[in-house]
Amino acid sequence: MAAFQDRFITRKDSLNLKESLIHGDYNEQNAVVRQDKGVWFIAAVLDLGDAHRAPVLFDVALAATYMALQAAGEGHTAADDALRDVVLGYKEAGGWFGEEEADLLMVSFLV
Repeated sequence: MAAFQDRFITRKDSLNLKESLIHGDYNEQNAVVRQDKGVWFIAAVLDLGDAHRAPVLFDVALAATYMALQAAGEGHTAADDALRDVVLGYKEAGGWFGEEEADLLMVSFLV
């Protein structure tokens, strides 16, 4: 929490972060998935009650945190893999992080 405070809260006005409308509660219970020709994809996203304008990296960090918590029962490596998989999936889908976002992403997990 101290790292998040130091890297984001105290510098947020000087950071150049990509902002958008974010979901705010992106987790496996709010996603409807569908399989098409052997490939799974998100068909719909539910529960927009926490949606708000914020840095995009926070939705990615929140989704990764939810997945890591789900995997935590399987051990530390599984949780690390979940964090990595969400970030890689975001990049694979065309998402991008600048240097500042990448730095903040690491301190945004589990906050």
